[in-house]
Amino acid sequence: QCAATIGGVAWAGDDTTNDLWRLTPGVNRDGADTISRVASAFIPVESGTPRCGSIVLHCVVGVGNPIYPGKDPLAEMRWSDDQGRTFCAWRAAALGRQGDYRNRAYWQRLGSMRAPGRLVEVRCVDPVNVVFSHLEINAPRPAN
Repeated sequence: QCAATIGGVAWAGDDTTNDLWRLTPGVNRDGADTISRVASAFIPVESGTPRCGSIVLHCVVGVGNPIYPGKDPLAEMRWSDDQGRTFCAWRAAALGRQGDYRNRAYWQRLGSMRAPGRLVEVRCVDPVNVVFSHLEINAPRPAN
């Protein structure tokens, strides 16, 4: 949890292993390890069991790498209806190959929700620049 800029070069250090890394734009790794970007959102449910027909992840898309790894990057999504005690299995959706800016990560047939609500997690482990914005529920399937 330490970083410094020396001579215009950004460096980061690991307080556990004492490793030192040069931060390089476009390199989405932590040393030799893949960086897992994870975000969560809560969908409140007041009463009843509303249907969750679909979820669209609004994020940066079309940022795939020209070659593997990351040529066909994926976003994964899972949810919990018991406030994070248990989750369903991760489900994958394409983030789009390089230049595919019309792509949208989309999941459907997600069952019914119940009070107090549904906790949703999304992640990307591919080495690409991705930024999550927000989720949209029960939206029509985007034209990819």
